[in-house]
Amino acid sequence: MGLPKAIRLKKKEFSLEEIYTNKNFSKPPDGRLETILEVPLNRKNGSESWFGQRRVKRFMEFLDAGEVRRPKKPLVGVGKSGNSSSRKRRGAFARDEPPLSVQDSDSLLCAKLHQLNLWLIHDQNDS
Repeated sequence: MGLPKAIRLKKKEFSLEEIYTNKNFSKPPDGRLETILEVPLNRKNGSESWFGQRRVKRFMEFLDAGEVRRPKKPLVGVGKSGNSSSRKRRGAFARDEPPLSVQDSDSLLCAKLHQLNLWLIHDQNDS
């Protein structure tokens, strides 16, 4: 059963007092970046457009270097050598070998047929 759910207000905007008296409120971390809002472009006919005709390259420059990031620990089981999935793909070539061309596959097939013929002749001579 447990405790009853708290009644949530269906408001879009809250005052600072309401936010800070909220029990579930947690202050966002200091390192979080500000949201960059883009101003819509005005067209000749008076409508607004969020995307222009020209592509604009946007970048941010951070003056202070900040803390060096620690490398993440690898997940257990990820990056094992060998086949990652237990199910083999049909008709897939091994990744180490390049795919065979038509001439290579034809010559390989002829060689295998020749070996089979030799084996059949040898088998008939034995019996």
